[in-house]
Amino acid sequence: MDYHPEEFIGSELKVIRALNKSLEGISGMIIDETKKSFRIRAPDGEKMILKQGTTLMINGKQLQGDALAQRPEERIKKR
Repeated sequence: MDYHPEEFIGSELKVIRALNKSLEGISGMIIDETKKSFRIRAPDGEKMILKQGTTLMINGKQLQGDALAQRPEERIKKR
């Protein structure tokens, strides 16, 4: 599994691929993160993006949501 100790709140996120095809192409600023999801502020309101099965672009880096599927405080603590 990839190592991602970054804090993502405040970062720009874009959904590249998702199991839920209606989420593909949605972008916005990350305002909250849980073990299984990101909450973003998109131009048309807040959206919940599940990490599992999703390919994301965060701050210009393409990441697999499955690699981020852990509590943010645990991921960050691994530094």
